[in-house]
Amino acid sequence: MSAIALLGFALFAGPAAYQIEPADHTHIVLEVYKTGLMSGKTHHFEFARYHGTLWFDSESPDRSKVDLTIEVDSIECKDTWINEKDQRKVTEAARDKNMLDVEHFPEIRFVSKRVNPKGRDAFEVEGVLSIREMPKPLTMQVQLKHEGGRMRLTGEAEVKLSDYDLKPPTALLGAAGTKDEMKVQFNVVAER
Repeated sequence: MSAIALLGFALFAGPAAYQIEPADHTHIVLEVYKTGLMSGKTHHFEFARYHGTLWFDSESPDRSKVDLTIEVDSIECKDTWINEKDQRKVTEAARDKNMLDVEHFPEIRFVSKRVNPKGRDAFEVEGVLSIREMPKPLTMQVQLKHEGGRMRLTGEAEVKLSDYDLKPPTALLGAAGTKDEMKVQFNVVAER
């Protein structure tokens, strides 16, 4: 192979860039579990605005990377077990200074550090999740599905409130609280 052909191959080999943005039938969800008198109930929050880049290397998936930013003020409570007025109150509590503190920390960011293939189109993605500008390690389980010129990524991870000094409000004089563990679930598309 000539030097020019090798140089051309090197320029086009490696990860392809895909943009991640909101689209139909996509979501990033945060599930917060209640305790005490409300045990068994879950607050279901959705983030409407986010953007990022996936660099996917089909030849060496372990060289793939992702960088995702979520706009915190786009959070909204989508509970079906409370009325609209209470949904607004719960949304405002999530935006409050004791929780996500939208005023001072407008973004949540995830940056991958390692992608570990775990079978056909299954990956364990290790990285850093920054909430309130506090970076903490996070491991996500991710499934990838090719859809023509784009990819759909679904998965989940567990996050602890205490890792980020998040203090959710209590209700009923402390008789209803919140578990420390939250679940992040996502179903997003990445367009080439």
